[in-house]
Amino acid sequence: MSTYFNNNNNIFNANLLDTPDYVRDFLDYEEAVLGRAPSTLRCYYLSIDLFIRYLIGRETKEKFEDIETVSFPIEKMKKVEKTDIEAFLSYCEKKRKNGPEGLHSKLAALKAFFKYCCSVTGIFDMDPTMDVSFPERQSSKLKVLTDKDIERVKKASKYGLSPERNNCIVLLLLNYGLRLTELTALNVDDINEDVLKVGQGDRMRELKIDKDTLNALNSWLKARESYFLRTDKALFVGIQKGTRMTGRSVEKVLNNVFAAAGIEYKGYNANALRQTAATKMGQKEDVDAEELMKTLGNITTKKIKQYIQ
Repeated sequence: MSTYFNNNNNIFNANLLDTPDYVRDFLDYEEAVLGRAPSTLRCYYLSIDLFIRYLIGRETKEKFEDIETVSFPIEKMKKVEKTDIEAFLSYCEKKRKNGPEGLHSKLAALKAFFKYCCSVTGIFDMDPTMDVSFPERQSSKLKVLTDKDIERVKKASKYGLSPERNNCIVLLLLNYGLRLTELTALNVDDINEDVLKVGQGDRMRELKIDKDTLNALNSWLKARESYFLRTDKALFVGIQKGTRMTGRSVEKVLNNVFAAAGIEYKGYNANALRQTAATKMGQKEDVDAEELMKTLGNITTKKIKQYIQ
């Protein structure tokens, strides 16, 4: 069973039997061929499931909780038009109170699904999402650490419980702008001498590691051997359970580091470290926008401009 339906992993609670075959095929393709992360697959599943429930409910007037999406035949899905997509997004905005981010993720899921049905399998003749534009998203203000805060965080990460691990985490986030999900997904065999393989699918890239970060990695790998491990693969593991660290456990570590650095009141988190790294890269005189996009993992041109500015 695919990871996005694995309830034991607590990724999300989904009934596989209540999903049309053509949707399952799409999710399998996105996972196996494109290497989508479980969080992305979860978003795709929930968005497409909601869209099908919307189409059925609009026709039958049934309550959402009574609708079985598996009963929606592919012949009806083939008849979906642009107006149906726009009506669904309008419903999500007005009835479900979705903002620009929520609408963006739902449309992204539908675009990926119909692209698969048209371009990969050829079972659909027309992509109804092709001319549907993404809603304008507000540019959030970047949260960037000051130079003084950066030094405080680096210093504080070298003390406390598991300092080798914590320092390594901080340096990877601060120096290379890893996403939190990318950090927790790292495996030991992703390290090849001074090259680190990061990300999945179209966000996969290889990063050349600097001397300080490489020393921190090697120090952590050596210290890691003394841990009670329940996994041989995961690069970052918890002290007590010896299992792969989650995003929440990493944030707890960072909160302790921020507190030790005396800056816990500033509201920093893992994403602030990523934004700090991206901003520092964008401020270099010889910065190349395309190279920066690759380093940060396939981010938008709009976001790159924000970092460079």
